[in-house]
Amino acid sequence: MNKIDLKADLGFLKLFLLGIIIGIASITPGLSGGVIAVSLGLYTVAIDAIVNIRKQFKKSFAFLFPLCLGAGIGIISFGIVMKPLLEHYEVAVIYLFMGLVLGSLPSFFKEAASGGFRIIYIVPMLIAFCVGMLLSGTINSAKPEGEMSMLTLLISGGIFSVGMIIPGISSSFLLLQMGVYDKLITAFLGFNIGVIFWVGIGFVIVSLLTIKLVHMALNKFHGQTYFAAFGFLVSSMICVFPGFQTGTALIINLLLFAAGTAFAYILMKKTVK
Repeated sequence: MNKIDLKADLGFLKLFLLGIIIGIASITPGLSGGVIAVSLGLYTVAIDAIVNIRKQFKKSFAFLFPLCLGAGIGIISFGIVMKPLLEHYEVAVIYLFMGLVLGSLPSFFKEAASGGFRIIYIVPMLIAFCVGMLLSGTINSAKPEGEMSMLTLLISGGIFSVGMIIPGISSSFLLLQMGVYDKLITAFLGFNIGVIFWVGIGFVIVSLLTIKLVHMALNKFHGQTYFAAFGFLVSSMICVFPGFQTGTALIINLLLFAAGTAFAYILMKKTVK
């Protein structure tokens, strides 16, 4: 039985709902749609389905269509509320989604160490962590001024693709640091065809260059790849951490963090086999 068959029992509706969660995570600064997909037990299956879509079109399509449909709806629907949420409740939102990440980690590590843990896995994790911190600082110092150029849009699409395909990289957070996150959300919600087109081109180009490499890495270096992803994840969470507030705000933030952790843990436990 191949990996695509293993998730066939989820059905259209559950794959659609899980796709919504992945889509929401993809546009939430500090989160990685790839990490959530890994934690849900869908990441490797999705990569296999994409790579083998010509050989197993019906099975791949039956798996990918509801997942992608849900992700698209999650991105659009959550994009509507994300901008005002970040404007008025940025710290609270970040605490909530950091809780979601924490709650998903047990499932993430279960998948990462499915072939057994080796101490050597710490090396790619540390390297990825350092690269993530350096990348974050570089992007933060290269914010474009004024209107977004075609090159900026292509790069933005590529970054969004990387965040979807490589677990641990938060594309939304990188775009936020670039200073284009709000502009892209506004453009997408306003169906700005020019922006959507060039972002889409950048997304497709990077996806085509990345997916097969990731597929090969997962097959040949499974543990190393996942622990490297964890290194990226830790670096992004450190960069996005808003610090501690005081009084009632601190209590609310911690409650949201706890609620996010509990929700993600229960969801993963019930979903991931």
